[in-house]
Amino acid sequence: MGSGLEDCPNEVVESTTVLLDLKDICTLRLVSRTLASAATQNHFKSYFRSKRVELTEAALQAFVEVTRCGRLGCAVQNLTLVGIARQSDLEASDEAKRSDHQLELHVKLLSQALTSIKASNGSGRLSSLFLEIAVILADGERILPDAAHEDCWRVVWQSTADTSRTVLRSLGASKLRIQSLNTFNGCQMQRCSLACDKLSSTDLKPEELSESFAGLTTLSLSLSNRIIEDVPFHGTDWSPRDKTPAIHEAEAKAADEHNFDGLEQLLQLSTQLMSLEMHYYRLDCTPHLFKHSKHHERLVQRLAKTDGFPRLMQCRLRGLHARDEDLLRLIQQTAARDLSLENITLTAGNFDAIFEHCTSEAAGIERLYIDDLFAEQKLLWWDPCGVQKLLYFDGVGSIGKPHVPLNQRAGRTRSSNTLKRAGAEISQNMSYHYHEGGPTMDTAQTRKWRHDRYREYGWGQVQPPFLRNPLAYR
Repeated sequence: MGSGLEDCPNEVVESTTVLLDLKDICTLRLVSRTLASAATQNHFKSYFRSKRVELTEAALQAFVEVTRCGRLGCAVQNLTLVGIARQSDLEASDEAKRSDHQLELHVKLLSQALTSIKASNGSGRLSSLFLEIAVILADGERILPDAAHEDCWRVVWQSTADTSRTVLRSLGASKLRIQSLNTFNGCQMQRCSLACDKLSSTDLKPEELSESFAGLTTLSLSLSNRIIEDVPFHGTDWSPRDKTPAIHEAEAKAADEHNFDGLEQLLQLSTQLMSLEMHYYRLDCTPHLFKHSKHHERLVQRLAKTDGFPRLMQCRLRGLHARDEDLLRLIQQTAARDLSLENITLTAGNFDAIFEHCTSEAAGIERLYIDDLFAEQKLLWWDPCGVQKLLYFDGVGSIGKPHVPLNQRAGRTRSSNTLKRAGAEISQNMSYHYHEGGPTMDTAQTRKWRHDRYREYGWGQVQPPFLRNPLAYR
């Protein structure tokens, strides 16, 4: 029996590679074919289970090569696909922007790689698929969307649409199953969402995507309202009598039912879905729509009417605008045991029936988390950000300090905007009230709170008329 490492059992070689970094393991594999085989076990393959690929021609060609039959790229389980938003596209002509030919090429290359992964990784599926965006400035610097100048918002939103289109078509072609899907929803993807109508494009073909989404258990989405081109504006008070035909047409586009067809189809395909997180970014790129139009509430209104909505274990709703009846019906449809409501704005009604349902035994909720709820109230002159709509909780489950301090004379200094309950606490009655007192928004604490909300959810309840850029607040 030899005394070299080549003659050792595979278990011993594996124990040795665990002590080495990736560079040393690669060097070890070059010694001989025997060692290359023995060193290519679980530890070495773990370096390839997570991969990040940019949606560029060069990166996708390399991805195709590394995922060919027998190559280690087929071991990938957690895949992140990064769309590129280039600042230079702001000044480029339409012909110079990404063409349909480029998109077709990206779909072809990505489809090849995903097909190879399906055929070679054993399970025939991905554990997780993340979609992200990176912004490349004119000088070549790479930054996150949140750090980009406000003028870049159009190329960021266009990149999310191109990325989503490329990935969905590639999944349809490869039939690769995915267990978890995250589309632009993460702490590093602020100010970066997919316009809801872009998910409803003709590229979303249920008959082609049914196999890919058949085993989906976790879905996390960041959506925004539809982008409406700038509308000529005449008048000063934005009242209904000042509306032009162009404004009426823009409102009709914003509220079009077909904007939400893709989301409904996606949920109906996900028959095994157990966890859903939905984030909404309010993109007020057409200021004339913000005051009188209720199009932001149409997303929840449509979801509440969706047939065959999957019954969930966990549901997290963030930044949504809704009528009380629609939000209640959506919560009832999901029947989630773990429910989170964050930065929810009611455009009509109040939270009484919603809280009554959540605390009832029939709801079956085992964990409840609430943070920053807003109900429709009459705006006061001193409150351009709708603070008087903010709910405060008293009693069991209220945690943390209030985001906007209450007036000391109100006598409710221990109230909180956050509620967290579990177990037996769920069934206890919820006591809440609205903001009381005068304008207390100019503290450092409330400025930070307002700043964080704008970056995460876009414009809030009211947008000052002089701020017309949807991402102008920095």
